[in-house]
Amino acid sequence: MPTASRPSFALVLALVGSLASTAAAQRGEFSDSAHGFSIQPPKDWAALPATGGDRGALVALWCSPKAAEPRAGGRPHAPALRVLHFAKRGAGDDAVDGLARRTPFRDFDDYLRRGHGTAARVVVRESVELDGGGSALRFEADVPRPDGARKLFGLRVDRGDAGELVVEIEVLEEQAAKERKEMLRTLASFALREPSGTAPAPEDAPWLRDAAAWRGRDGAAQRAELQRWAEARVAAVRAAPEPGWTELASDRWLVLSHGDARTARRAVQAADAIRDWAEKHLPGLGGAGTAPAVLRIYSDAHELRAVQRGEVDPREFDPDTRTLHFAPDPDAGTGAGYGGLFRAVVWQWIDDQVPGAMRASPRWLELGMWEYLRSTKLKGRGIEFFPSDVERGRLDYQMRNNSMPALWHLVQESIQPEPDDGAPEDDWGYTPECALLMRWLFDHDGCAAFGVNDLPSAYLRGIGTALAKVGPNPTADVDWALLDVADTKTARTRFYAWRKALREAVNYGVIPLDEATWRKANERWVAFAKESS
Repeated sequence: MPTASRPSFALVLALVGSLASTAAAQRGEFSDSAHGFSIQPPKDWAALPATGGDRGALVALWCSPKAAEPRAGGRPHAPALRVLHFAKRGAGDDAVDGLARRTPFRDFDDYLRRGHGTAARVVVRESVELDGGGSALRFEADVPRPDGARKLFGLRVDRGDAGELVVEIEVLEEQAAKERKEMLRTLASFALREPSGTAPAPEDAPWLRDAAAWRGRDGAAQRAELQRWAEARVAAVRAAPEPGWTELASDRWLVLSHGDARTARRAVQAADAIRDWAEKHLPGLGGAGTAPAVLRIYSDAHELRAVQRGEVDPREFDPDTRTLHFAPDPDAGTGAGYGGLFRAVVWQWIDDQVPGAMRASPRWLELGMWEYLRSTKLKGRGIEFFPSDVERGRLDYQMRNNSMPALWHLVQESIQPEPDDGAPEDDWGYTPECALLMRWLFDHDGCAAFGVNDLPSAYLRGIGTALAKVGPNPTADVDWALLDVADTKTARTRFYAWRKALREAVNYGVIPLDEATWRKANERWVAFAKESS
C-alpha cells in the first residue's frame, strides 16, 4: 500500500539537495527518444551495453566505478542503474513441457519475482510527480541473496498500451544508507518525454527466432545465415556510438574499449595472437573463417558482472549477441591475466564454424580448454602455454599414487557420471587432468596416438553432427528460480540425459572404438604424464 503522498517525495528531495537543473549542469543527461525519457546518471558512472539484457527489457545500464565486497563474502559489487521497458502482453503461460521457461517479463512485479528471486519484497511505495510532468510510483525493495543482500531504489511509470517503464538502482544493503541521497537525486532527474515510437529492436539470433527452422538447416546453411545476421548485428553497434567507449583498429573485430588505451591495445594483441593459434591448432572445422563480432574491453571486472547479471550461463563469448567480453586483471602481471580473452576468441572460432558446439561441449573438453587457456602468458606478440600450479600439483599427486585417470574414463566421463536421480551434481573434479590432456593433444603427440591428425577439430565437428540428431539442450531456457523441488529434479534429469546422449554420440562416432587403439593410446598418455611431472 502507498505509504505517502506526492508531496512527501518533494520534501525528501528538498532535503537531499538541488535537483534536475543543478544535476543537469553537473552530470551528462541521457535521453531515449524512442521510449520517451531522460535521466542523469550519477557522476563518473560508466555507461554499459544494454542490448539483450534482462530478457530484452533492458534499455540503458550504468554502474559505479567503485565496487565493495559484501560483508557476507563473495565477489565485489558495484551499484548499478538500469532502465527497463516491459511491453504489455497477456497473462499467457510461462511453462513448456511442464517446466517454467525464461519468457519475457510482463511488468515490474513479474521482473522482481523472476529477475531478483521470489524472496524479493517491496517495502516502500509512494506516488510521486516527475520533473517536467507525469507521475510514477516510487519504490524501495529488499532482495535477500546469499552473496550479500541488495537494496533497490526505483520508479515505475505506466505508459498505457506501451507497457511499463522502470528505473532501478541496485546497491548492497549495507551501502544503502550511505548511498540513499545520491540514489534519490538520480531518481529525481528522471523525466518523461514524448516517445517517438518503439525503438527498432536488434534482430534475434536465428536459433532464437525459429529454433526448429535453424535445426533443419545443414551446416553450410547455418553458417551462411549466421554470417548475414552477424554482419547486421555488428553494423548496428558501429552505427550507434556509445558514450565512454573508444573504438580501436582491428581487422577481425569491432573493438570497443572502456579501459585505458595501453591496456586495450595490449588486449587486442592478445586476441590476435590466440586467434592465430586457433586457426593453426583447430583447422578443418568446416567453416570459412569467422563471422563479425564485437570485442568489448571493460575497465574492471565489476562492469562485466553488471552486464552479465541475470544470465543463466554467462560466458566470455556470447553467440546470442555476437559479443566477446574481457575485463583485465590488474593483479595478474604484465603478460598474464588474458585467459578470459583467450577463451572468448577460441569459443568464437569454434562456434562460428560449428554453430552450437561451444555450449554443447562435454565437461572434459570445455573445462580442460578453460584451464589450458587460463594458464598462459602473452609474450611479445605470441603466447606461452605452461601448466598452472594447480595442474602441476594434481599431476604430482596422481604420479605419487599411481592413479592417473585412464583416457576413456576422462573422455567418456565415466569417472564422474551424472547423478541418476536428478540430484545436483558436483563440480567437475578433473579439470587439471583435462588441461594436461589438451596439452598432450595440441602440443605433443596425443592426436597421433589415436591415428587422427586433428582429433580436437574432428571431435568438435562430431558435436555439430550429434546436435542435429540429439537436438538442443532441453533446459536451455528453463527458469530454474521458479521450479519447485520435484520440477528441479525433472529438469536436471532431462539435462543429464541430453548431455550423456550427446557425449556418447560423439565418442562412438569420432574416436576409434577398438580396445587395442585405446590401450596403446592410454600407455602413451600415462607416459606423457610421467614425463610432464
